Amino acid sequence: MKKDLNESETASQTDTIIGASVKVKGTLFSEGNIEVHGEVEGEIKTNRDVFIGEGAKITADISAANAEIAGRVKGNVGVAEHLKLAATAEVRGDISAKMLAVDPGATFVGRSQMTREASSGTAPEKSPKLTPKYEVE
Repeated sequence: MKKDLNESETASQTDTIIGASVKVKGTLFSEGNIEVHGEVEGEIKTNRDVFIGEGAKITADISAANAEIAGRVKGNVGVAEHLKLAATAEVRGDISAKMLAVDPGATFVGRSQMTREASSGTAPEKSPKLTPKYEVE
């Protein structure tokens, strides 16, 4: 993923880059790696890797093979293999991954699901709202 690559390797391996000043509304789909530093509202899908930069603001479900999140994500995240939440990550939503790494300082509000086998790489379905049941006599 991005953090482990030097700049020249990253530039040649990233197919789609959303810059810090760019706002995207809708479905962002790529067959290659996606790197986001701006804002996305809707959905992010790839069969490869996703990197969400520190200043990024995402209101979208994310589906990918691997992902590293350093920015803010409000939505469900489904990763087939490895998901890393960097120290600056803020995730509000459910996550599903084969492997999960959370750096100290990262925040996560939601449910997580991990399996020994690869996840489907699709974002978990939205959690049903839990409503308390009260019995009054």
